[in-house]
Amino acid sequence: MKKVYIFILFLILLSAVLLIIFLFYNKVLEMTDKKASDFYKEDDYKGIVVNKFIDTEQHNYHKVVVKKEENQQTILFDHENGGLFEFIKIGDSLTKTRGNLKIRLQRENLDTIIKMEIYDWKFN
Repeated sequence: MKKVYIFILFLILLSAVLLIIFLFYNKVLEMTDKKASDFYKEDDYKGIVVNKFIDTEQHNYHKVVVKKEENQQTILFDHENGGLFEFIKIGDSLTKTRGNLKIRLQRENLDTIIKMEIYDWKFN
């Protein structure tokens, strides 16, 4: 009879552990249920392009360095597939506000707004 109680207690504890794992896993999935464009929409920057390169030591990331006063910010253009990285030149002025995919690009004789075309893979 004692073995039956131990077995039932084991099943209850196992069920509780599995339930906790299931709930935690679902919460993690909710937190990471983002598309690539969602990450790009979170960006906010303004400044002059001081460097542009493909970082061969970091998965060939396409990086643009923007400087405003004393602050520098590195922006990744890996999932942008509309040719924006190739179009940007050192000396361009870039402005992007949080919440959208539009970038204002200014250079000599050019002032335009470009909407980034993002390859929308899911994060999870």
